[in-house]
Amino acid sequence: MASKTITALLLLLVESSHTKFISLSNDEILTRVSLSQCIITASRRFFTSDFETVTFSLPLAPVKKSLNSSVLMNHLLLPVVEGEHRWTFLIKNLKLPNYNTREYVYKSYSYIIQIRKEGEFANNIKRLKSFMSWNPHAKFLVVSPTIFPNSHAIAVEVIQELWSHNVINAAVLLTDKTNTTIFNLFSWEPYSNSSCADNFSTTIVIDRCAFGVTDGNRSWFEEKISKEVYNCSVKVKYVEWPPFVNRVDHKNGVPMEQNPGMEVNILNMIANTLNVHLIYNQTSHGFWGHIFENGTATKDLKHLLNNEIDIAIGGYGKTHYRCLYLDCSRSFIQESLVWCVPHEPIIVGFKNMINILRTEVWMLILCVYLVVTFFIWFISYKNIDESRSYKKFLICLQKNFAILIGFAIHILPKTSKVRCILSMFILFSLILNAVYTSYLTSILSTPSYVEKYDKMESIYQHKLKTFFMPNSVYFFQNYEGRKQANKINNVPMSLIMEKFQKCSDISTCLGNITTNKDSAVCLPQLYKQYLANNVNDIRKKMSSVYCLKESLVTIHVNIIMRKGFPLYKSFDDVLKRIISAGFISKWEKDNLEDKRRLAQNLGVDENVSIKYVNLIPVFWMFLVGNLVSALVFVGEHVLYKRTIRMDTHLSQPQTSQPLFLTASSLFAPQLAQPLQVAASTFGLTSVALQPQLPPPLAATSGALFPTQIPRLGAQQLQQAQQEEHGQHRQLRPLGGGRGQQLQPLERFGLDGATVGCLV
Repeated sequence: MASKTITALLLLLVESSHTKFISLSNDEILTRVSLSQCIITASRRFFTSDFETVTFSLPLAPVKKSLNSSVLMNHLLLPVVEGEHRWTFLIKNLKLPNYNTREYVYKSYSYIIQIRKEGEFANNIKRLKSFMSWNPHAKFLVVSPTIFPNSHAIAVEVIQELWSHNVINAAVLLTDKTNTTIFNLFSWEPYSNSSCADNFSTTIVIDRCAFGVTDGNRSWFEEKISKEVYNCSVKVKYVEWPPFVNRVDHKNGVPMEQNPGMEVNILNMIANTLNVHLIYNQTSHGFWGHIFENGTATKDLKHLLNNEIDIAIGGYGKTHYRCLYLDCSRSFIQESLVWCVPHEPIIVGFKNMINILRTEVWMLILCVYLVVTFFIWFISYKNIDESRSYKKFLICLQKNFAILIGFAIHILPKTSKVRCILSMFILFSLILNAVYTSYLTSILSTPSYVEKYDKMESIYQHKLKTFFMPNSVYFFQNYEGRKQANKINNVPMSLIMEKFQKCSDISTCLGNITTNKDSAVCLPQLYKQYLANNVNDIRKKMSSVYCLKESLVTIHVNIIMRKGFPLYKSFDDVLKRIISAGFISKWEKDNLEDKRRLAQNLGVDENVSIKYVNLIPVFWMFLVGNLVSALVFVGEHVLYKRTIRMDTHLSQPQTSQPLFLTASSLFAPQLAQPLQVAASTFGLTSVALQPQLPPPLAATSGALFPTQIPRLGAQQLQQAQQEEHGQHRQLRPLGGGRGQQLQPLERFGLDGATVGCLV
């Protein structure tokens, strides 16, 4: 037992003026020794869980000569259990109950209660119930060394009193009249023989103990609840709050069979499993109740405290006081509060296009661009084989920038080193452009704006009216009075409670948001989602409302039961199986995303046809595209006409342009015909031949060379060109502009001759 840590709470319920020490007979001593050893045996078998708190209560009745004293038994019992189990005894005064619930509140999981006379147990149990450690689901062992004339009647009285305080797991150890050292153990089965914990005649003797030895190995605290409880009634009070309790038949006040809500589905499945009959009643208060620090409550929670109902449902969240004074089931889903504000978008502009890549990525791209440009320029600068374009740094910058943004360059490098560097840079630019284009397409296809009220802080900075649902105030209980948590999303709790306004009608509150745009509503997320998907009027208003993504407060939704509800453990075990089987997720989807049921109940046609209003943007885009195409066509037509006129003007013959020829041979009569073709090609009216002759032959030059070449027409010129080159292409005449270089005319058959054109 050294590995187990057990704490016992010794409750001295005796008044100091009544404490007396009297002498005891041998039989009385043996009775107390036997009872002490039986309690020690019970503590070894049933009260030895790790970190368990055991409450040990002394009798309240004063000591008289006619009554047996418990002083000797305490001297025998307490030292043994302290030495063997290492119990720590804490002495408290029950006359001054402490309600300081902000400190840690322990729960007793086992009770050992002594009684001296008939009728005293009721006062004893009331005293114990006044403590925060009260736990009706604990194990209760009631003992007495007194010899009662009718021990069965005393056991029934004790069990009935415990049942009135919602305790069912109890055992009563009383003295046998025939042998005072033998103690009979009484217990009961509340749901046996088709009874619903209302038949106390089932109290029977299940075991006997003498000096710590029992007749058998039967458990004194066996399971009191069978698998089926024979259609016993359970009273349920509900608040109509979707998606937990959705639709109510107002004629008989019960939830409808078709999709009644998540919590109704849970209770119905538990009832079918345990064979329990549920009696539903809608609350007459409209909304949830509240429970306070001193244990008082309002509305449905007050009915639970007074044991008037068994269960309350309707989206109740777990709070400190609810779980302290009532029984809370395990949480089956989380609910959170969100803000819904006016939808006022602010255009972002080109900011998103810049923010596609982070600043450090832009800087890295710039560095790569400059480094590659520098290396290309540095390698090409002193290389005589490289193109002149790459020997100028500014031109290199221009060409690399064109590659970076995805444009082609016309002059490629000639050397292998520059080509290698430029190829890697082209590959880098290709990948970069692909990534940037994909992100840019994604951004341009989505709205480029941000909401004006995108955080909870902005709601209070713009001084909007803040409305809350009636039950929302209970979500902030855990934040009240805590210095380390006096802010929610950077908004002080004092400011939240100062601006707090109740919203009694969600449709009206959402209407104020869409029309006045001066208020905000805080409502549960699941509730908002249900209304937006299932209520036609709310859906239309939600289209003009923006709900923040950040949640305000997250709570755990659970089922609230009265303190000591006898089926609490059975309900909680079945709920655990329901959660593990995935029914909660299914019911959540059915309640929040059932579009077909919405169309049937609200008369909304799911097959929405396309109307002319939906196609207006398409027609506008078509019209603008046609206008732009027409403007481009007109511009191209005008530019083409102008180009034709300029080409016609340049193709006309120039009579004022003389052509001087130099021949290397003075005697070349075969040059006449090729020269005529060349003159026609250049569009000259006549060709003046001035041969470079020696002075003696200058006088006879006119006889040797003709002074003019006949003028050729355009058709003859084109035919001559085709015959000369053998291909259908028009030669561009030389001499049409200034600064044109001389070209060799070997194609005209001028062997050893060069024709020069001087303008």
